Amino acid sequence: MFKEKLAALSTAGQIAEDSRILFVNDGRKDRTWEVLENRCDSDPVFTAIKLSRNRGYQSTLLTGLLKVKEYADITISIDCDGQDDINAMD
Repeated sequence: MFKEKLAALSTAGQIAEDSRILFVNDGRKDRTWEVLENRCDSDPVFTAIKLSRNRGYQSTLLTGLLKVKEYADITISIDCDGQDDINAMD
């Protein structure tokens, strides 16, 4: 759903065509990193960072923001668990 939203925002001229989606894995012990790696390997619109352990929400968010600050004019932070309304990105 994130990729579709990115495409819609790009088509509407609200973001650049070369915009990307960054995931930050907060050290989860499930298959999250494996899923992210596969997604990033198969589609260049996605990239991911893997933290060695869970350092808390704020640190995870800060890691992502610091990573993209040299590449982005603007960032949008949204949780991947569906609790945030993806349409708020407009």
